[in-house]
Amino acid sequence: MAQVPQLDAVIVPVGGGGLIAGIAIAVKAQMPHVQVIGVESNTFPCMTESLLKGEPVEVPGRASIADGLAVRLPGPNNVAVCAALVDRVITVSEHHIALAILRLVESEKCVVEGAGAAGLAPVLA
Repeated sequence: MAQVPQLDAVIVPVGGGGLIAGIAIAVKAQMPHVQVIGVESNTFPCMTESLLKGEPVEVPGRASIADGLAVRLPGPNNVAVCAALVDRVITVSEHHIALAILRLVESEKCVVEGAGAAGLAPVLA
C-alpha cells in the first residue's frame, strides 16, 4: 500500500472469505478510506447470501471455471469480518470470468485459474 498511496479500492476474489477478511483487516487498518470489494462467481454466491442474512449461508453451487472460489459455506469468522470491513461483494458470471482469463493470456501472457482472474471480471462486465 505504501507503493500506491492514492489507492482507492482493492478488488479481492471471494471463496470462503479468508483471503478477503485478512486483506480487509490489513487495508482498513492502514487506509480506512480504501474500499474493499469482493468478487465471487454467481455459481457460488455464499458470501453475498451470508452477508444478506447476517450469518453463514450454505449455497447449492454448481460447476465453476473458478475452482478456487467454489465454496458452498463460508467460515463464520470470515462472515463477521466481512460484514464489518468489506464495502461490498459483487457476483460475476462464468462468462466474464472466462473472458478475464482470456484477456490475461492475451495482454499479460499469464495463464491463470478462474479464481485468479475473478478480480478482472467485473471490469470486463
